[in-house]
Amino acid sequence: MASIIGQANNRRDQWFYLILVGIMAFLFGVGIAPPLFNHITWKHFDQRVASFIVGGKDRWDSGAAMMQGARPEQWSSFMWEDRLVQDNQPKIRDCRIATMQTGQPKFCVITIKPASQ
Repeated sequence: MASIIGQANNRRDQWFYLILVGIMAFLFGVGIAPPLFNHITWKHFDQRVASFIVGGKDRWDSGAAMMQGARPEQWSSFMWEDRLVQDNQPKIRDCRIATMQTGQPKFCVITIKPASQ
């Protein structure tokens, strides 16, 4: 009889601790963790977690994938503009230097390549 009562107490204690730990984990996850981790950005931990969830090989690729998925038309425009600037970087740099030296607006010619190149 004593062993049956002992097991019942252990099971009751086990349920009590199981429920207590579950409640504490829930309260930590809902109440403490978000404000705590909101201020902790050790080596961009939050961005690394987001990148892992999205599935990119790094944060840059994950961000690009999210932007492309959210607004494909704007992403296409962004990529075209980036390519335009990259293709004309020396001309843009020289024009900017000349503009800064004269202090006046300057007309600059850039080259636009076809999309296939």
